Amino acid sequence: MGDIDGGTESNAQTVFSYVNVVDDHDYSYDADQGSPSVNNDFATEEQVAKALNKPFMVDEAGVEAGSCSSSTLYNAWDNGSQGTTLANRVTLLVNQKATDYFKDGNSAIDFWLYTGTGGGCSYENITTSDPIMAAARGYVMP
Repeated sequence: MGDIDGGTESNAQTVFSYVNVVDDHDYSYDADQGSPSVNNDFATEEQVAKALNKPFMVDEAGVEAGSCSSSTLYNAWDNGSQGTTLANRVTLLVNQKATDYFKDGNSAIDFWLYTGTGGGCSYENITTSDPIMAAARGYVMP
C-alpha cells in the first residue's frame, strides 16, 4: 500500500506501480474545520488506481467526536474544537463519506480507531457501544 501528499498524477503513478493497493487517510473534516470535504489527494489517487488497474481504499477515516478537546488531540488535524457528536460522526463517516467513496468505485473504508474498550478520547477509541458500530454493521453499499 502507499499514499501521496500533494504529488502529481504522473509522479504518483510511478510510485504506485510498485504496490498492490492505492490508499490514503481521510481526516479532512477536522483539517478543514468542519467542512465535509474529502482529502485533496483522492481525485489524483483514484485516477492513478484506475490507470494501474489497482484497488483504491481509504484505510483510515476519522472525525473528532465525543469527549475530545484540543489538549487531548494530535494537533496535526485538531481545529481546536471539541469535535462533533458521536451521532453526527456516524452521519459524516458512514452515511456521507463511505457512500461517496463506494460510488466512486473505492474498494474499502476503515474507520479509525476501533479498540473495543473505553478510555481516552472518543475520537481515538471506537468502542463496541459506539453508534458507528451499529451503522457499519447495517450499512448497505450503494
